[in-house]
Amino acid sequence: MRSSVIVGPLASIILIACSGGVSPGDVQVRTDRHTHFVPDIASVTVRNDWDENIYLSSCAILERREGGDWVGPAEVACPEDLVALRPGGSHQFVRGLNDATALGTSRFRVPISREGVPFRAIGEAFVSHTFTVAPGAPQD
Repeated sequence: MRSSVIVGPLASIILIACSGGVSPGDVQVRTDRHTHFVPDIASVTVRNDWDENIYLSSCAILERREGGDWVGPAEVACPEDLVALRPGGSHQFVRGLNDATALGTSRFRVPISREGVPFRAIGEAFVSHTFTVAPGAPQD
């Protein structure tokens, strides 16, 4: 089962400012499951249904919900390379989950940019729908 989330308002504002306009539904971010039992492989797919290129970081960042905040790693070792996603294109990010992965409600954050600008300079991202990271194997 797949979960999806439409572009958030802040990401929409960035894309509008950078490229002239985007409507909800133009970019979709889908996770592969609602629950992952460690160890597991999780993936998130970004699909561009917009009529212009979008530019993504070359990695997806796993974040966990703590209270009312989303917490990710202190440092992210993503290369500065951007993934250019043409209209109609999609890109899948894969992440291994193991015993060191924090349990609970999680999401992926995929930093965005525009051509020629490092993604860290923009500071905005597409985010996936939330999913649960749980211990052990699923119960039958």
